Amino acid sequence: MAYDEAMPLAFRVGPMPTPTGSESLYVAIRSSGQPVAVQAGDDDRGLRELIEALPEEPLEVEPALAKAGKRLGLRRARLPAEVAHIKATMTLAIAIGDAFDDDVRPERVGDLLDASVGFMRARPWRWIDGDTPLRVEVDSDGQQEVYQGSLMGQAGQELGFMIAMEPGALERLLMAEDEDELEALSETMDMLSVSMEREPTWAVKTITAVLGTRRLPMPMRVAQQEPQRVTAHELAMLSAVLRAASELRPGGPPARGKSTTEPPVEVTLHLPEPDAATTSPSRRETTKVGRNAPCPCGSGRKYKRCCLAADAEEARRRNAEPATTPAHALEVSLVREILEHADAEHPGWCDDLPPPWRDLGAQPNGVQLLMPLLAFQREVEPGRSALRAYMEREGDALPPAARELLTAQTNAVLSVWEVLDVRVGEGIELVDLLTGERRYVDELSGSRGVGFRDALLARVIEAGSRFVLSGVHPQRLTPEGAHEVVTEIRRRLGLKVKPVPPERLAAPEVVDALLERWQAALAVTREDATIEQELRNTDGEPLATHEDRYAIDGGRWREVAEAILGLPGTYLDDQTRKKVEITFTKPGNAMHPHWRCTVVGSAVADARWLKVEANSQARIDALRQTLERTLGPRIVHRERKASPPRVVRAGKTGPIAVDATRTGRLWTQPQQLMLREQARHFVETPLEALGGRTPRRAMGTARDRRVLHQLLKNNEHRMAPGDATDFGLLVREQLGLSLTGEVIVQSADERRLGSGRKVSETLLDFAAPLLLELDDDALVRPVLELAAMVWNMDVVEREGGLGGMSRRLLGRAGRGGPWADAHQPMEELRQRRRRFFGEDRRLIEVRDVRWRDGEIYVEAAARLASPGARRSLPRATVPSKKRGPTAKAGKGPEPGASKESKEPREAKPAQTKSGRKEEPDERSPQQLDLLK
Repeated sequence: MAYDEAMPLAFRVGPMPTPTGSESLYVAIRSSGQPVAVQAGDDDRGLRELIEALPEEPLEVEPALAKAGKRLGLRRARLPAEVAHIKATMTLAIAIGDAFDDDVRPERVGDLLDASVGFMRARPWRWIDGDTPLRVEVDSDGQQEVYQGSLMGQAGQELGFMIAMEPGALERLLMAEDEDELEALSETMDMLSVSMEREPTWAVKTITAVLGTRRLPMPMRVAQQEPQRVTAHELAMLSAVLRAASELRPGGPPARGKSTTEPPVEVTLHLPEPDAATTSPSRRETTKVGRNAPCPCGSGRKYKRCCLAADAEEARRRNAEPATTPAHALEVSLVREILEHADAEHPGWCDDLPPPWRDLGAQPNGVQLLMPLLAFQREVEPGRSALRAYMEREGDALPPAARELLTAQTNAVLSVWEVLDVRVGEGIELVDLLTGERRYVDELSGSRGVGFRDALLARVIEAGSRFVLSGVHPQRLTPEGAHEVVTEIRRRLGLKVKPVPPERLAAPEVVDALLERWQAALAVTREDATIEQELRNTDGEPLATHEDRYAIDGGRWREVAEAILGLPGTYLDDQTRKKVEITFTKPGNAMHPHWRCTVVGSAVADARWLKVEANSQARIDALRQTLERTLGPRIVHRERKASPPRVVRAGKTGPIAVDATRTGRLWTQPQQLMLREQARHFVETPLEALGGRTPRRAMGTARDRRVLHQLLKNNEHRMAPGDATDFGLLVREQLGLSLTGEVIVQSADERRLGSGRKVSETLLDFAAPLLLELDDDALVRPVLELAAMVWNMDVVEREGGLGGMSRRLLGRAGRGGPWADAHQPMEELRQRRRRFFGEDRRLIEVRDVRWRDGEIYVEAAARLASPGARRSLPRATVPSKKRGPTAKAGKGPEPGASKESKEPREAKPAQTKSGRKEEPDERSPQQLDLLK
């Protein structure tokens, strides 16, 4: 690579770790492009050796070497782009030099680096998931080869592209039924891949400083689990693959990429047909379900072992229709005719477009919105659009279908639409943030590229009995950005809250304002995406991993582990013959009042070392002090490793807190129960964004409610798809706030019946603080029975039937007797019921609790309490000392118990001592509520 400066310019690559410390490579690039390199342990020595190697030529140094250069009388100079690229290429070549053949030229390495930068910026994994097999066509020197490939990145960790060199190998890998089959296939697989890695750290730092990307491409060739060196041809193929993957879009044309070195290699990527089972999720999905993820039907089995086959068959039947609807195909031809007519009748009518229109046309794929806007809304003369001029000329000569579509276009306007639901491969449910209209839009390809709470600038038309998109801005906005756009448009129209009449959005000045504000909001979003925010733990300390390593005296590691487990707040996580894993916790949490404990660190003890890890310096220092005081001479501190404080690109959100709490291991997904508990406490937590008010209090006024709704939308959009939907809906359920911000009004009877929630779900949520602390599945039933008893006593007392009996029972528990072990949990449950479930007047009876495959199945019945009816209390087993929530219980589940064997059965009304059946409250529309 040529360098056109006369004076050699020196830069440093490294420092690189070596067995004896660290060394750097010091390079001077002559004007001919020829590098001169030396290796040294410090800047002064490296520059001196470069000066000796170039005695006749004056030397300049890059800014990173300015201090050492000044001491040696060398002038500082900025790295030109050509030299910066040479530096990045040399860094990559040194970092991964063992991965490819010795005959690979530096140009090939630089080409791979350039392709990886474009790949990281395009982020194609947003649109295409790793379960979608891609057809990879490779054209080199007139010879074509066909492989299968898979894009990596949707899981958020491993990024890159994998190519299976054997036909059908990737499909067999994706269809593997179990881990054994997957491992067997991996052992025989022939694979070429490139992954975007964060290590080695020194190389990533150098490339980040030069090119801005925080990962470097790592090529890899594996044949039957044996690593092979990557050839020059394969390296060029990976460069072309990354460029082609950067152009991938759902429903778009085949993506092409080409290497820039000789001989060139061209790659074409093809998405599978729409009827492919692996890319057609079922109707029940709102987001993509991975093959190995839990099935959405709730069976607890993996999706591929449960509903995948049925969903694939439904998808094949549903997607038998064309990838584009007839309305879309007809619209494309009509747009072309309308624009041709306008050019012929009104030459130069669109030469003087406003800046927002020109900016839209200059964007990649901007024509997908610009063309419909020009044809259907741009005026050829004042008060007369190109569409109207065309319809006046054609008149009755238009076919009925075309006339119907164009009539619908006259009523369509450009507006801001928010995504409320996505059915991948089917359509999108949208709400217009300006007019308030809700529409379900049939969209086959576009539904694969949008997510919950994304905002679209689009036109929606009615085509027959269906709604379709007619022009969409190629870039979406976050809820914050869309809110800024909507607020500004409402201000211009003088409508702060009321729905905007659609006809007002058709005005040319409003269209111009929408395009202008959308572009401005996109610029702000891109700027926010570059802002790095520091991560902290919930104690407010900078989040940085610290590890202390202690030598254990005389192999006494089991004794050391036992002593650590004797400390307060320690838990045994795992134990084998060779090591013991321990978790350290402390009571409560500074940010989450409902957390019983916070994980502050972990330890692993084996025959040689005790390794202790924490996420802040303060915590690792406190653990070291405690351990050295407790263990004394049995351990000797050897070293500490510390990583720099972690940062994320999070916009202007302020410090982000990260921590964990410890819960029991009752069933396969305790996070569901934890998520509901977090939502319940979230609505009672004062928030700075709400002016110190709680979300519950913010529901009191329309203005505060709008602020709360926007805050929830922002959080729902930022979180992962599953968590966003679940947590957001749980919070909205607690508050009675709909997805679009309206108050959900419930009658008194609905509130007394638990707002329609199943009694078993209510009971599990009520007992959550006790359930989440259990380590023994056999204790679940006693805890649920205790919770049901406390619940029923409080319900009947508040109906006037017990006259303070619950307080007397709790007092008796404090003086000993059969409830002594349950006194504290009973009091906690009583306070919890009055705080969170006070309006629920159902009496609960636990019918059955069973376990299977680590999951719990609860069958419970409920009926509405009669005011003053003390005898209406269902009988419940009172836990004795042997079956209290903190003691061991009796036998576990019956062998072979299954979910299918427990069908809901009708609950019979309770009987009084006289034998007369007591009927449910006449005001209740439901007599009972059951759930397995």
